[in-house]
Amino acid sequence: MIDLRLDRSAPMPLYHQIVQALRWKIGTGALRPGEPLPPIREAAELWKVNYHTVRRAYHELASQGWVESVQGSGTQVSAALPADAVVGGDDEVGPWVDQMLAAAKARFGLSAEGLAALVRERGRVLRVVMVECNDHQSTFLAQQLEQAWPVEAIPWSLHRDQAPPQLPIIGTYFHHSEMKAMWPERIGDMHFVTLHLDPALKERVETVARRRGAHVLRLVERDPATAQQMAASVSGLLSPWLQVRPLVGDPDEVVGTLAPDELLLVAPRLWDGVRPETRADERVFDVRYVVVPDDLRRVWRSLGRATAHAGQRSGE
Repeated sequence: MIDLRLDRSAPMPLYHQIVQALRWKIGTGALRPGEPLPPIREAAELWKVNYHTVRRAYHELASQGWVESVQGSGTQVSAALPADAVVGGDDEVGPWVDQMLAAAKARFGLSAEGLAALVRERGRVLRVVMVECNDHQSTFLAQQLEQAWPVEAIPWSLHRDQAPPQLPIIGTYFHHSEMKAMWPERIGDMHFVTLHLDPALKERVETVARRRGAHVLRLVERDPATAQQMAASVSGLLSPWLQVRPLVGDPDEVVGTLAPDELLLVAPRLWDGVRPETRADERVFDVRYVVVPDDLRRVWRSLGRATAHAGQRSGE
């Protein structure tokens, strides 16, 4: 197990913290050539970060020559490390910094402060917080933001005791009033989007239904009215030959009562509590929602304007 200490309150993006931490371990010999790194999903769970954060860190390390992908073995420390693989002490770093500062001043007239500002800007990555009512859905939505925008998105459940970090907050209109009541001092940071059912649910469910000869999809929720409403939405997405039947119950108990021609669909707010063996059952699916594309574009434009305005004010 590779233990990393990540600081979520630090301005440095998490993926960059992972890169720096693994480079240090490799450079100091804590990780040796040929030694495997954890698979991306396993590492994301171990380090409590988004899947795409680990993937980005591994990609960065591979591009620098610190790690390599080996078919059948995953990602491992490179057999031939880059020339700067041995991490130097202060005796080596100090003179290098002095040379860099002297060159920046001689060639471009840059002061130490000016050079530092350029380095910070070059390495800056916009970070946002994706808020939803449960960890499962907030993580899934955060992945969508990272795929659509050049950002690092931090999943954040409404059930956490503390307020989100001091970053732009993306929430859903369904929780509009709740979020403003919980964090009134953060209203200026909030941006809201509309969700709809993930279209990929149709292929996910119907592929298994055809293979197993299933014709019924039981949808489990904790509230009868919500179950009925969600079942109606899912029915509109699926083919007519697959019937959606809502019920209230515990997914781990319901899965044991499924008939041979039945599958199970679990509501988002129940999924976090589902046992791993139930999740692994191919008859069991999670309901996922995606952000409406027009809202993705609208909020991204808004974030761009806010970032530009902040940059202008910091330069005043």
